[in-house]
Amino acid sequence: MTFLKTILISTRPRQWLKNLFVFAPLIFGLKLTCLTALMQAVTAAILFTLTAAGVYLVNDVLDIEKDRKHPLKRSRPIAAGSLNLHSALLVSAVFFFVAILTSYLLEPLLTLILAAYILSNWLYSKFLKQMIIIDAMCFAWFFLLRIIAGAVVVGVKPSHWILICSALLTLFLAFGKRYHELRLLKKAANKHRAVLMRYSRPFLEQMMAVTTASLVVFYTLYTIDAHTIRITGDRRMLFTVPFVYYGIFRYLYNIYYFEKGGDPTEVVLWDRKLQITIALWLIVVVGALYL
Repeated sequence: MTFLKTILISTRPRQWLKNLFVFAPLIFGLKLTCLTALMQAVTAAILFTLTAAGVYLVNDVLDIEKDRKHPLKRSRPIAAGSLNLHSALLVSAVFFFVAILTSYLLEPLLTLILAAYILSNWLYSKFLKQMIIIDAMCFAWFFLLRIIAGAVVVGVKPSHWILICSALLTLFLAFGKRYHELRLLKKAANKHRAVLMRYSRPFLEQMMAVTTASLVVFYTLYTIDAHTIRITGDRRMLFTVPFVYYGIFRYLYNIYYFEKGGDPTEVVLWDRKLQITIALWLIVVVGALYL
């Protein structure tokens, strides 16, 4: 395996899908038809991808011993020994430097957001991931930083509806991830992630129920909010609600029936029906907001 291919695998290409959250303010802020705003959002997504890649490399170095005991993560290049620690840290430093420098040229506030993302991930890796519930909230915070970054570069104020719904969605995904890990690792859970021993399957099931119920309620309220109706001229955004309900139920089906959920992007890439649902939701959203 070549060095570049090893680096690419270590940066988790499938996880790049997370950076699509950067485009949420572009779409819901009615900037999708503005070419300048679109290019700025694309650039911000690329910079977040570089920053996240650097974070993944650092995290793999910090978690190398735990990853070697994990049935899935032990195949990662750093844990498997195909990428040495010094090379990984050097590449991550290059990624950070390029992302920070370019972001400053694009929008200085974006630099602060990327720096906050790096610092938050370091705090998470060192301390916060051992704190029950807080570890899931950190997962949501990382996604919110992407949305805030997207809002900053396209020059719109992030909607409180977007922030609330995104936070609930990512909390749901985080609790689903913990549920999958607890079921996969069983008694060996504490050897990989100590916080898992503070969770239980019934508790996580309750947390997923709370976040999903809250998400569908808040999203429905967004579609009939006075500001939303002023933008669309009527309540046509209600047509997007069934896709959200089905998407949530389909993801839960993957967690309980197929025993997936450890990697949200893996679920999306694996489940064709979920992909179609997301695509249809996006088409209806764009049609409701722009046509």
